[in-house]
Amino acid sequence: RLEAFALLEGGGLTRRQIFARLSGTGAGVVFNGAMLARDGAHVDTTLVVEHAGPAGESRERFRSVLDAGGAGVSIGRNAFQHKHPVRFVRAVCAMVHEKVSVKDALAMLESD
Repeated sequence: RLEAFALLEGGGLTRRQIFARLSGTGAGVVFNGAMLARDGAHVDTTLVVEHAGPAGESRERFRSVLDAGGAGVSIGRNAFQHKHPVRFVRAVCAMVHEKVSVKDALAMLESD
């Protein structure tokens, strides 16, 4: 069982990507993290956990603190288990990079 914690503080662009493959029987992983962004910084985390073995377990918990113009995104299970994951990621990116409203981002999810 792996347990990990990371603290990210934005300095312009701070990006963390984690790709984990749980291949053993009963393999487990816990990822925890915190992201701090301010003064126009951009902080994001991408986490992909592949459950390749039986009875595996994963837990993820991330918290973000955005202050004075900072932007951040944590995309994981919500995106990859969504029925339209590509639309989901594009909608989230549009909110961060293009200042699209939540209402318009939700409309992007429903469009064909």
